Amino acid sequence: CWVCLVCFCKLALYKTNMLLCKGEKSTMSCYSIDTYEKITVFNPHQDDSLGDLMVAKSIDDYVFCGYEANIVVVWREDRIINQCIFLELECLMALDVDHNMTKGICAGSSNVISTFYITKGNLSLDRNIKITNPGVNVLQLRPDDKIVAAACWDLTVRLFSWKTMKLLAVLDSHSTGVLNIAYSELSVTFWKARYMLAVANKDNKITLWDVYNKKDND
Repeated sequence: CWVCLVCFCKLALYKTNMLLCKGEKSTMSCYSIDTYEKITVFNPHQDDSLGDLMVAKSIDDYVFCGYEANIVVVWREDRIINQCIFLELECLMALDVDHNMTKGICAGSSNVISTFYITKGNLSLDRNIKITNPGVNVLQLRPDDKIVAAACWDLTVRLFSWKTMKLLAVLDSHSTGVLNIAYSELSVTFWKARYMLAVANKDNKITLWDVYNKKDND
């Protein structure tokens, strides 16, 4: 899990040996992990209408990019294959996609979280979910694609069912802003948990959560 930031946009691992990060304006730069040399630049050539690159998610040959103008662009290699605008959002800054690339989720500074279908690279809106208070920093799907966690500006982490987007729980034990969240990829034997949720807070503390493990293992 890469937590370094470039102008609010996290670095993203690409094809195991490359890193993606924000470039100038709406571009995205790709660097070699081995040599740190720039390999290529993903340039949408849209006259800055996308705004800044806010978040990137790579799966195999595909890269899903969320831009400030509430647009998600799908790249394959260095070519755009589709894009979709989410009209209910404001300043899109959080994005994730399930491992089978069938559905994705995005959010920003408004009180709306949008989910979308992915069909052969084409994006279409699924639904808009309203939350109590505005602002989502990060969206993170659990590795089994059953639960999605949202790090919100109101100091909470909301957990939703990925299948129904029903709100399952609100983790509200954080006294400062939640900056990042991550799930463990493997079982954590020390706590006998299949998946652990790590929450990084603005006060430099990390909290670990064991939630919805036994229920999902039954």
